[in-house]
Amino acid sequence: FDVIVLSSRPDSQREITHGWLAHNRFLDIISEAALIGHGRNKLVWCRHRGVAIHVDDDIRHLEGEGRGKSLITIHYNAGIPTQSASDAPILGASDWATVADFVAKVERLDYSVAQTRRYPLIEYR
Repeated sequence: FDVIVLSSRPDSQREITHGWLAHNRFLDIISEAALIGHGRNKLVWCRHRGVAIHVDDDIRHLEGEGRGKSLITIHYNAGIPTQSASDAPILGASDWATVADFVAKVERLDYSVAQTRRYPLIEYR
């Protein structure tokens, strides 16, 4: 898997975001930092990019248009599974170790989504 950081931040905050990512040692593990701005739908962006797993700390970015069965969604800091309006499960994770376990299971179990999608996604606001 490749890891992309997806943010609702505007492109004008790229330098500050890059600095935060460097300070927290994310630059060595990510393939891209995508700043799409506040008006764009992250789920739609994920589907267009072929994302397999979308991790987000804001439940609003895990529901709605763009949600489908082929995209695994994880609510970071949720701690418990959440049910979305579409009845597709949103997994809950209260720490990054749990997120890593979910990603490893997708890869190990060779789900069809893992066969057809390239990127798990970690979201940063």
